[in-house]
Amino acid sequence: MFKKFITILTVIAFLCSVMSIGFTATATYEVNTLYGDVNGDGVVDTTDARQALELASGLALLKDEAQLIRSDVNFDGYITIFDARQILRGAAGLASLQPSGAFTGFEDNGIFNGSEKNLIAVFNNALNKIKVTTDENQYIAATITRTASDNLTNFNIKEVELPLFGNASAEGVASMVEESLTEDDKENETTIIPYGSDDFSLVSVENENYVSNLTASDIYGAKASYQKDENGTDLITIEIALPDTEIEMANQSAYAKVFDTDALIAEQDSTLMKLMKVSSGETAMFREFKNCVLKIVIDVATANVLSYTATYQSKVYVAQTSVGIGNTLKATLKGVEFEKEHSVKYEDFQWPDNK
Repeated sequence: MFKKFITILTVIAFLCSVMSIGFTATATYEVNTLYGDVNGDGVVDTTDARQALELASGLALLKDEAQLIRSDVNFDGYITIFDARQILRGAAGLASLQPSGAFTGFEDNGIFNGSEKNLIAVFNNALNKIKVTTDENQYIAATITRTASDNLTNFNIKEVELPLFGNASAEGVASMVEESLTEDDKENETTIIPYGSDDFSLVSVENENYVSNLTASDIYGAKASYQKDENGTDLITIEIALPDTEIEMANQSAYAKVFDTDALIAEQDSTLMKLMKVSSGETAMFREFKNCVLKIVIDVATANVLSYTATYQSKVYVAQTSVGIGNTLKATLKGVEFEKEHSVKYEDFQWPDNK
């Protein structure tokens, strides 16, 4: 009987792909709504799939808006045979019924146990509201406070070879190099990005009309939590981890879908040039971006961003190079390694009333 029902749905799916039968729904998402529970009895089973099929074909009428929301499991704004088929698959345990933007499955401790695909969809949808394209003009859709920091967190030289009659110590050479690398460090540098600003590169991928274009296959992992703030406002926090990448490959990596990678590389090159001012003749070098975490806090009622934080590290390893000491002498450095931690936080969002 179950297989027969699937066959019937498959046939009707073909017909509906031509006839485009459906009811219009308003795209939204609800916390702890049981999607697929068409009849509202708290269980998703074949009865719900049959009732969704009746709604899609016009053989039954919607009871209320809540039923419409629960029935539109592919979140396309319509109730169709495709929703009925997906509900049937969900009842059989063959599919998740949570559409992009829908949050159910929170455990008692507030941790979300749904799919990374759903998390990425909500992350992108919320973050991309920051940047709007209207009549081919891009602008920031809210007034935002941006706070950035950039600090040397690890520095090490494996070996320093000094000239026979050099008057500098190995510690002195290392200190000179470390000082050059920290010249551009910044701590809590704050910028206000006004509503309607065209300087969107401060918050998003340059020359694109999105802030994030990530997919589930791009990321290393994701998690979400649900909580209420001190005012009782429902909040969703999503954290996305990106896989490490060699800096030279950053433009072809997931970083390019959420960062202006040209700007990141230019900033890293600027730091590296501080080393090159006191050294030369590098024989081998490895550079990477690593430990990147993107964290976003969303107001559930409005789907507006409350804060967005991006942190990552840049790491450089130079096998061998030389440092000038005075006018004529040089020291050879082997195994130069340093890391910088970068953080940028966007907060104090002031959204216009119509956003």
